[in-house]
Amino acid sequence: MDVERLMKDLTVEQLHHIQGNLQNEMEGKKEELREMVGRRYRDVLEASSEVRNIRKLAETLAEAVSNARATQSVVEPRPLTREQQASVQRFIALHKLVAVIGDSDGDALSDAFALTLAELLHKELATEPLPPSMHSVVTGLTGRLIRTRRQLLADLEEEIGELSDTDWVANQLTALALLQGIDYEKLLDIYFKGRKNFIQNLTSESSSLLTVVNELKKSLVVIEQLFSQGELFRIIQAAASPTYRPALIDSLIGDEAFSFGRMLTAEAEKVTRQLRESKTSPLLPQKISSKCAEWISRVCDFAREPVTSICEFYEKAGDIIEFLQALSGVLRADWPRISSYSNVYQNLFGDILFKKFTSIIARDLRDLEEKLTSQLKTINLAPPPLFEKTSNKFDNLIGVGISPALEKCISSFYVGVQNARDCCAKYEQVEMDSQPERIREALATELFDVVERLSNLRPRDDDGSSTGELSRARLCLALLHCDSTSFCQAMNRDGERISKASRLLKTAAEDSLSKFVCDEAKQCLSKENLRHYVEAFAEPAQGMQLALEWERLELKEIGVVEVPIVFSPPLQTALFTLSCRLGEVCIAHLLSRPVRKRLASEIADLLSQTLNDAISSGKSVQRTWIQLLFDCRVLISMYPDEKLKKLIPTIESHIDPFDLSVLAPHLATNVRLAVSRSQLLYSCLLLETVPAKEGQGSPHYSQVVDVLPKVDYPPRIPLIPRLERTTGETVAKRVEAAKAPRNKLLASTNPSGMKSTPSLSSFVDKISSSWFGGN
Repeated sequence: MDVERLMKDLTVEQLHHIQGNLQNEMEGKKEELREMVGRRYRDVLEASSEVRNIRKLAETLAEAVSNARATQSVVEPRPLTREQQASVQRFIALHKLVAVIGDSDGDALSDAFALTLAELLHKELATEPLPPSMHSVVTGLTGRLIRTRRQLLADLEEEIGELSDTDWVANQLTALALLQGIDYEKLLDIYFKGRKNFIQNLTSESSSLLTVVNELKKSLVVIEQLFSQGELFRIIQAAASPTYRPALIDSLIGDEAFSFGRMLTAEAEKVTRQLRESKTSPLLPQKISSKCAEWISRVCDFAREPVTSICEFYEKAGDIIEFLQALSGVLRADWPRISSYSNVYQNLFGDILFKKFTSIIARDLRDLEEKLTSQLKTINLAPPPLFEKTSNKFDNLIGVGISPALEKCISSFYVGVQNARDCCAKYEQVEMDSQPERIREALATELFDVVERLSNLRPRDDDGSSTGELSRARLCLALLHCDSTSFCQAMNRDGERISKASRLLKTAAEDSLSKFVCDEAKQCLSKENLRHYVEAFAEPAQGMQLALEWERLELKEIGVVEVPIVFSPPLQTALFTLSCRLGEVCIAHLLSRPVRKRLASEIADLLSQTLNDAISSGKSVQRTWIQLLFDCRVLISMYPDEKLKKLIPTIESHIDPFDLSVLAPHLATNVRLAVSRSQLLYSCLLLETVPAKEGQGSPHYSQVVDVLPKVDYPPRIPLIPRLERTTGETVAKRVEAAKAPRNKLLASTNPSGMKSTPSLSSFVDKISSSWFGGN
């Protein structure tokens, strides 16, 4: 420490403070040195005391040794009596037996035999007169034998649960029977309890289900061989024979004198006598079976929760099938007859695997449904227009009214359904359920739910127009007609369910088609489109534009009269536009009778409003009113409706009664002719086709009809589905129709059996019942 520098830099107070700190520190050091010196001094004193004690002990020992050398033994051993020799031999045998019990080289039966023999020897020694030294030793062995028995019994009951080999289990059970003298029922209960604890530990350690089932099987195999087949009874009888001695006892006898061996043999016979004196009989098979059933039920009850948690990890149907295949290999291969493997399966799994498998199948079907729904929003659902390209055969997709893209999506959907059905078939092959058909029923139920949801789906319902209804109808038609084989198979070939699903889809398709065609009818037959028709009756000059095509007839006593022969152009144009619209979207041929009935009612309602408006604003001449009457009667013939029929008296009230009476028959004839000639254009809009009973029209009208082109039957027409099938035809009639020449197909036959002249109307009658109105 630089004192001079400190004196220069610090003040006097600071220097005094530093000096005080140094003095305190020096005093502390001195105190520590004094304490350390004191401790060392005490240690030296204690060491000196120990040295003195050791020296005294050494002197005492040396003195005792010197005295022992000087002493001479003068006691001579006395000869032992036979009883004393036997006691000594028992004493020696007891010590050796106690030492070898529980040795790792021994087995359970040897340890039990040795313990029982040791207890017999100890009991005899305890009642014999012994020297005090031997008596004290024998008395001290009492507690050790008791502890050894308890430990051995605990080890046997604990180890027996881990054993699944028949020989080792028989060894353990025989040892328990020897130690406790219990009957076969209690032995069976002990084994069941041990195996239950062992399997419970396996489940708690997250062992595989196959391991648990395999341990169950091994347990039942042991029970069947030992108890049902009586092997344990024979083994206990063999162990109870007088000559039986474990190898452990033989090894003890081999090292001693003959008298020792004879004594030990006699004592061993007493041990076997205990087994012989236990009067126990084997269990009845019914008793064993009932106990096995109870044990299986208890084991499966506590294993149910781990089984459920393990089954939750399965995410694919193939994983469950692979597990069932492995499980089937365990259950069905050499399964003991004491209990049915199906009973084990039902108690262990119950409906867990079934419910998990059905949930996976339901999830897969929902995935297929979601995939199909997403695809439907991005593809074109409408088929290509009719006759867009020349072909030698009719396109089936056009006949169904769906597009190739939609057909591809539905086929892909049914491929997924077929894959699910294949998984169900594999599940049935390996499943041990008593009702394997449940899985097919579950698949059919899930598929029906999917079909029910799809029947209410509208892929094109974004704008809220009738296009959504048309898309729904196309989807239902595609589900009905695309791969119907897979559909029926997935429905478990249940005719009632298939019919229900078919009716569901058909009803949904008809409902959507009805809404679509009614919306189209409202657009085509709207007041705006028929405004000119209504306005024509408001002004006489404009009304003459409607009554242009009239037939001139010369009547006797009356002269020349004119009768309407043509439907009014605005009405004809509106109906033709509606018919063309339905043909453009390729649904004109798909309208069933309920759809056409609803459409006809809608058309009749719309046209009745139009005609009513025309009557209300009517200020025209009689010629226009006659044309209106003709139009109304034509509409009544095509669309019979009370709303149209109620308009007839009102219209007739505007016509001269004399003229009306003169024109009535001719109007009726021309109405039939107009309907017959025009129903081909509006056939998809008609509920029923009007019979082709043509009246005798004027020659020039017949000439107009005859110049219509007549061609041979085109080759694609016979390939249209159900074209040649009419309602009520028999198989024989269809065969005869197939044999008829194609160029004579247009020829119709009258009731007398004579062929009539081919005409377009007869062709319409022939196909209308099957193609447009047969269903």
